[in-house]
Amino acid sequence: MFTLACCVLASVGIVLSLYLSSCGQDVNLGEWLRRVRPSTAGQRRPPGTATPTAPELTAQEQECLQDMGTTNVMAYEAYSRGKVTADPNERIRCYSEAIAHDAAYVRAFYARAIAWERKQDHQCAIADFHTVLRLDPTYGPAYHGLALAYWAMRDYPSVRMIIDMARRAGVDDAVPPHLVENLSRTPAKWVHAHA
Repeated sequence: MFTLACCVLASVGIVLSLYLSSCGQDVNLGEWLRRVRPSTAGQRRPPGTATPTAPELTAQEQECLQDMGTTNVMAYEAYSRGKVTADPNERIRCYSEAIAHDAAYVRAFYARAIAWERKQDHQCAIADFHTVLRLDPTYGPAYHGLALAYWAMRDYPSVRMIIDMARRAGVDDAVPPHLVENLSRTPAKWVHAHA
């Protein structure tokens, strides 16, 4: 586990160094890793203990992480592990870990919703898509995923509600056009059952 944590931190460091280098910043990757790697790397913290957010990051490094959707190195590390694993259960575990480190990490919630959807667990996917929209009402891909999840459950009134929500948020193009077209051909008694 320690080796995996070091590899992931190295990967994050490489991404940061490439980003900062492209911005004209001189980066010493080894020094960065020594500053951000917690001394307890690879060990689990007891429940309820504070999660380190690497306050020793420079302003440029914080900005880079912010561009990636979080300012928490541990959250980004867990999210990155989820992106590269093939096992759907491990993906969900990694994204959940990222969310535990940063409860406002929109990309982690969205990625976990997609992972749930791929496992055909529409209820969990819907819950995560709704959390994404609570955190960022203009995140178009969440409307898309939410509409498709409700469609898969044949919950047509909810599909209609999501289309309307997307229009009010100004991201009506986020919902797939074929879904809107199919909804228009769905019998009205199904579409407006709960309206």
